Amino acid sequence: MAAFSQTLKRLRQERRLSQQELADLIGVHVRQVSKYEMGTSLPTLERIRRMAEVLQVSADELVFGVTKRKAGAPRDPLSRPGRAAPEARCRGDA
Repeated sequence: MAAFSQTLKRLRQERRLSQQELADLIGVHVRQVSKYEMGTSLPTLERIRRMAEVLQVSADELVFGVTKRKAGAPRDPLSRPGRAAPEARCRGDA
């Protein structure tokens, strides 16, 4: 998950946050942030959500380095014109 560790470090530095400041904001020890940035540890989904919130990016950008969708691309890769929304497919409404 090298993309995540590199992206996390880049975003943190762009926002002029120290590892300690980011750690305080997301509720972990500074060593944990260091491990995330070195790629030796992965955060929980809740930590990813909190980091994305603090760094003001989407979780996709943080985890995958994805900054934006192609113009006209659906939000749900399974959604296409004439196809039921994912929620409807789950409920059996499709």
